[in-house]
Amino acid sequence: MQTKKATPTGNFTDAWAYLGMDEHVSAQGKAIRDKCRAFAERYNPMMYDYTESASFPHRLIPEIAKLGIVGADLPAEVGG
Repeated sequence: MQTKKATPTGNFTDAWAYLGMDEHVSAQGKAIRDKCRAFAERYNPMMYDYTESASFPHRLIPEIAKLGIVGADLPAEVGG
């Protein structure tokens, strides 16, 4: 497998600031965004290989769960 760094087509942080959207995000929302961004940046180099092979790195599921976003749209009474 090749190893390339997947890169977004734009700087999304600057786009949010430019559009004035950042002021509408709660502190909790910003914290979640920042945790998810750090996670994505940490694993970005390997994602090209997974995309090319149409596979998913299941070993990352526990780390994704630690981010606190798995089941985020589900009510707490059903495990969200």
